[in-house]
Amino acid sequence: MLEKLYQCIIIDHDYRLVLLAAVICAFSCFTAINLQQHTAGSQKQYRNRWLILTGIAAGIGVWATHFVAMLAYDAGSPKSYDLLPTLASILIAIILMGAGFAIYTNRENKLSLHVAAWVMGLGIGAMHYTGMSGLHIWGAFSYDMTWAISALIIGIIGCTGTLLCLERLRGVKGQVWAAVCLTLAICGLHFTAMTALTVTPDPTVSQTEGTVSDGVLLVAVTLATFMVLASALATGIVDKHLADRRTVEARRLRNLANAAMEGIVLLDGKGAVVDANHSFLGLCGRHLEPLRGMPFTVCFQRLEFDPDRRSAWFVNDAILIGANEKEIPTEIFFRPVQDRIGAQMVAIVRDIRERRAAEQQINFLAHHDSITGVANRAVFQKQLEHAVSKGSSGRHAPKKHALYFVDIDDFKELNARLGHAAGDAALKEVAERLKKVVGDQGLVARLSADQFCILHDGVEHNDDADTFALALKTALVAPFPVADKPVSLTASIGIAMHPNDAQDPEVLLLRAEIAMKRAKLEGRGKYCFFEPVIDEKLEERRALKQDLLQALGRHELYLQYQPQYHAHSRKLSGFEVLLRWRHPEKGLISPGEFIPMAEETGVINEISIWMMNEACRAAKTWPASLGLAVNMSPIQFEQDGLVEIIGRIVRRHGLTPDRLELEITESILIADEHRALRILKKLKEAGMRLAMDDFGTGYSSLSYLQTFPFDKIKIDRSFVMQMDDDSHSVGIVRGVIGLAHGLGIPVLAEGVETEAQLALLQDMGCDEVQGFLLGRPERIEDYADQITALEQHAEQTA
Repeated sequence: MLEKLYQCIIIDHDYRLVLLAAVICAFSCFTAINLQQHTAGSQKQYRNRWLILTGIAAGIGVWATHFVAMLAYDAGSPKSYDLLPTLASILIAIILMGAGFAIYTNRENKLSLHVAAWVMGLGIGAMHYTGMSGLHIWGAFSYDMTWAISALIIGIIGCTGTLLCLERLRGVKGQVWAAVCLTLAICGLHFTAMTALTVTPDPTVSQTEGTVSDGVLLVAVTLATFMVLASALATGIVDKHLADRRTVEARRLRNLANAAMEGIVLLDGKGAVVDANHSFLGLCGRHLEPLRGMPFTVCFQRLEFDPDRRSAWFVNDAILIGANEKEIPTEIFFRPVQDRIGAQMVAIVRDIRERRAAEQQINFLAHHDSITGVANRAVFQKQLEHAVSKGSSGRHAPKKHALYFVDIDDFKELNARLGHAAGDAALKEVAERLKKVVGDQGLVARLSADQFCILHDGVEHNDDADTFALALKTALVAPFPVADKPVSLTASIGIAMHPNDAQDPEVLLLRAEIAMKRAKLEGRGKYCFFEPVIDEKLEERRALKQDLLQALGRHELYLQYQPQYHAHSRKLSGFEVLLRWRHPEKGLISPGEFIPMAEETGVINEISIWMMNEACRAAKTWPASLGLAVNMSPIQFEQDGLVEIIGRIVRRHGLTPDRLELEITESILIADEHRALRILKKLKEAGMRLAMDDFGTGYSSLSYLQTFPFDKIKIDRSFVMQMDDDSHSVGIVRGVIGLAHGLGIPVLAEGVETEAQLALLQDMGCDEVQGFLLGRPERIEDYADQITALEQHAEQTA
């Protein structure tokens, strides 16, 4: 078989024309591959144009190779060609080769590559056999199908190799190997197919009139080759078109540069202006043409440009001379550029006026309170330290200062009632009034949400400080509108004198605060001077706080239980658990004294968990009809995972959640209403009961009843205990019971101490009662008989 292939190529063909055909094939294949690479890298809107050029180059290359090789073929008799099959063959080559490259270029998966190779291989074969159908020789044609099919396989394999080279290799190397594979595919298919051909001389077969001779075909092939060269020329034309597009793109980039907020200036090696965007021209108030060629530094004050510098550098504070000689602070980034003719450096000019203003604002905020505009804590402490040190370092008697610690009374309630915006407006008004009184005689500062401090210079006597404090008090009490409502504020003021009360600034501030707390205890709108006895009492309180932190670990805390009864039957309904502290030295400490301390120190969370564990451990031994009421602190509602903690305690001791009743005071809701209501809903969803404690003592209890469905309302003892002598209290209690029953909420009255009070409550329809009349707070063991009797009664009833 190889002998037949050898005979076909070497003996039956003119080797010179065979080499020519191979050269034409290789040239056209490389051109087609190059065009395909342009196709792959072009934008989608231009891809079809490149595909057409690729198809033309590849198709003509295949066709020219075939017919040059046919000119080299010596069949032993004259030959000619039909025009139509000859023209059809070139169209088939162009269409199928173009289709193959299109499938490959737009491939979506690996199968597309093989489909493209089959289309291209079959295209070469179709062109060959279409061209052969137009060949006329004085003889009869016959084909060896083995060789014919082998030719198609060689063409498909060669095209597959071509596309795989394009897929896996990059650059010129990929183009060369792809062109080699395509050349082998075309030449291999042609000469293998020609080996399959056998021509049997037959004098009876003659050439048909109107056919193409070898000479005509030679001209046609020459034209075809020229068209291949023309396709390369077309590539240049397209490249020119792309260059135009790049010009358009450059114009677009310039427009983008003009749209930039920063000024952009291109400079030559000597620092002269080559080009500039609109932002820079607008900033300096100049036109581009007069500015071109001028030194960049003429637009600035005392700016130096280093022409020998080839790396990037930065100028932090450059003053640009703008229109009307306006001085504009800027910062400049210099960077080298390599891709612009005539430009070697780019300067990016940034207007920093807004940043300077922001920095000034930040500097102001660093030293002043953001809401009121007075000095903040940091500035006040520095001024206080300076005043104390300066007053203590003179040769003569130390210069005296008065320090006023001002705390706005009931400011949290004002915030809750009118909103934070109104609260801020009130603070601004307070600050303005304080500054007006102080004038240039001192410094006003805001230390915290509702606390101000005033450092008053040149105070000779306590009488002067007294007069000044009275002026402050008078200035604050005058009403002013907030949120379209008249507001009148009072303040508790503490006064400490330097150097009499303290010579250390921190101690002086602390003692002014101590005096303020003493004034607050005496009532609203008071002022008080520091006295050592006040400090002693506060020291005792601080010591008691420290003891409270260790009280739980020392087992000094214990629980008492006050029974609750059904009002009409006097049947035991449950217990309210109460916390007690027996101090080892001071004895029993009132809950009203140590509970606020526990909340201030945060130990209330740890104590509350212990308290609930102990109470639930006791309650699990009671009959199921008895409930357990536990008071909740506002601090607990700031604790993350409160609902999960309570749930775990209840489950640990085997209680059903509905036996646990959590008593909520209005202060919990005032602190953070949205967070509190969200937690209350989760507790209720967990099955626990919720009671509104001390109902009627606040100002917004009715709104909370509307917002959240409580399971019980507890009337505060202050109303119940006055029912014997005060008809107004009777009316309030009766109204609360009627309101609650109208909402479907049961009522418990606290502080029942007389039979007359109980009778009145029974007559009003009160549901439950508790108080000294029926049972005092005791240890749970003291009520063991009542619990046992209730349990036995329940068993007998069952």
